[in-house]
Amino acid sequence: MRARMVGVLLAVLFDAAGAAAATHALRVADAIALARIQSPEGRRIALEARRDLRRAAASRAASAPELTLSAVAPRLAREFSVGLQPARGDSVRSEYVETTTTSQNGSADLQASQLLPWRGRLSALASMFYRDEATAPIGLRAVRRDFQVAASLGLEMPLWGADDEHDALRRAHLSWDQASSRARTARARLEFETVTHYLDVVRARAALDIARATVERAAEAAAVAQRKVQAGLLPEVEALRTEVVRAEREAQAAGVESQLARTDDEFKTFLGIPPQDSLQLVEPLAPVAAPDSAAPWVARALWARDEAGLAERDAELLDRERRGHRPYTPDVDLALRYGGGANQPDFDRALSSLSANSLSLALTLRMTLADGGRASGLDKAAAADVDLRRLDAEDARTRIELEVRDAVRQMQNAARRYRVLTASSRLAGELLRINSERYERGLIDTEAHLASQTDAAQARLGETGALLDLLQARARLRFVALEEHTP
Repeated sequence: MRARMVGVLLAVLFDAAGAAAATHALRVADAIALARIQSPEGRRIALEARRDLRRAAASRAASAPELTLSAVAPRLAREFSVGLQPARGDSVRSEYVETTTTSQNGSADLQASQLLPWRGRLSALASMFYRDEATAPIGLRAVRRDFQVAASLGLEMPLWGADDEHDALRRAHLSWDQASSRARTARARLEFETVTHYLDVVRARAALDIARATVERAAEAAAVAQRKVQAGLLPEVEALRTEVVRAEREAQAAGVESQLARTDDEFKTFLGIPPQDSLQLVEPLAPVAAPDSAAPWVARALWARDEAGLAERDAELLDRERRGHRPYTPDVDLALRYGGGANQPDFDRALSSLSANSLSLALTLRMTLADGGRASGLDKAAAADVDLRRLDAEDARTRIELEVRDAVRQMQNAARRYRVLTASSRLAGELLRINSERYERGLIDTEAHLASQTDAAQARLGETGALLDLLQARARLRFVALEEHTP
């Protein structure tokens, strides 16, 4: 019993050691690469893209040659029947005779087909039928053992009207491009969300650093106030006020620390990192220049994002399909087949005697003469679908331009705010330094000194927030312009 408990304890200790927390030093590029590989959202994007592309690839395979083999192995079959047969030795009289027909027949068909690049399909067919039939009583029917072989070439081509096979192939190519576009957009969105989480953690950590700095300054102010009270230069109520402010700032720092822990856990969950691990964000934060004009970014987004182009291609394909199924318009198809066959007792002789001796040509016309207006109604609905897709293309171009212009505008505003708040933070820090010296000499009261501390902390927090807003606006501009990060 004691040995078992020791074993369990050792297993727990080894498991705990194996699950020791790790530290991840991440730059933005590292976080993006990690999100693509192991985050739940990254894996979902990869799986959905793989599924959609494989479905589209399966549909696009209709343009590849197709080879089909079907075979039936010889199988034993017996057929029993009773019928009148001429009596033996008497050509006038008949008698009922029970007959048994035993057969062992087999067949094989090999068919190859290829979709032609313009219209129609070319096919080749080779077939073989083996027959082995015997009837008992012997002599009533001759034994039949032979091979029937046949080969032919065929062409099926729609001359007028719908070409459903090629329309389906064009739709498959469009589906492939749509799946690729969705995957590219999903990867760009994942990158944007990763940068957003990264900056949220940086923002929370900066807020905690500033909160801790304000606690230290409040503690320094409380210590100065206490020395002044002991020297009789300050009433005790002023020292109590500094202690109250210190306690309030410690409480605020505790709240900021809790918010940081929550933001940190959210980022680790997003990246697929164990919650017990720690993150070390090592990306140097530096301001970036805002674009002077949105025009280059609009042009880049219209080139990179293909929503409008895909909608236009969809409209063209819908219009082609509609024109192929116009109401009360004939569909004319051509079917041509050339080949031959042979029937011989053995397979080699059947192959050697095979020759082309048959040609068939068929023109098929199909046309709806009256259907109560159903075809006309469907045609008008299809025309409306085409117009709607064209409107979708126009809306996509307009939406892309608006999104890019708004992102550029936000980045320009963030850059201006950062410049203003950087200057304000520098002035507030200088003012805090001056007021701290004046407070030491008793030139200002406690309330003014604490107010300058608050102003300096707010200015520094505003400067950091403006810088992060600028970087966030840059990430959003890259997202709406579909400028993916290159590892």
